[in-house]
Amino acid sequence: MNRAFRIVAFSIVAILVLAVFTLGLNRIVYGRSLKATLYEYKLRHQCATDRTAEAEIQRLESKRTEAEPVAALPGNLSVPAEESNRDGMQVFTLNGDGTGPLVLYLHGGAYVNGFNAHQWRFMDRLARQTGCTVVAPAYRLAPWADYARAYDDLMALYRALVAENPGR
Repeated sequence: MNRAFRIVAFSIVAILVLAVFTLGLNRIVYGRSLKATLYEYKLRHQCATDRTAEAEIQRLESKRTEAEPVAALPGNLSVPAEESNRDGMQVFTLNGDGTGPLVLYLHGGAYVNGFNAHQWRFMDRLARQTGCTVVAPAYRLAPWADYARAYDDLMALYRALVAENPGR
């Protein structure tokens, strides 16, 4: 029993030393914190999929036959919000009184995912606490458009906002 305990204890210590070495190497080589490394590890395993690239392409191609999703304003915002359409793109304006600084908020999502609840809460809080106007376009997503089209639409919106709101 004493020998088995030492083997188990040695194995646990060896695993811990290896983990600390790996995390330390990650910090030195990539400049990442322990928290970032552990979060990346969690995401890698949480988001793992058995789909191949070909299967993912097929999944996106099948989505193309569906209607393009339309974003909607949530009902729980604490600031005034409105929806408009600019050159065929849905644009949401929060706290649009026209006096404070203007923030063009791009939701991210790798040109595949639209707004989520966290982003709506963040934009609401940003507009409320800073008094700024938040303009959030719901740009076109894959598979209905590619990133180049979304980029062009966003640049046109940015230029129009700069022209309409000098100094904001």
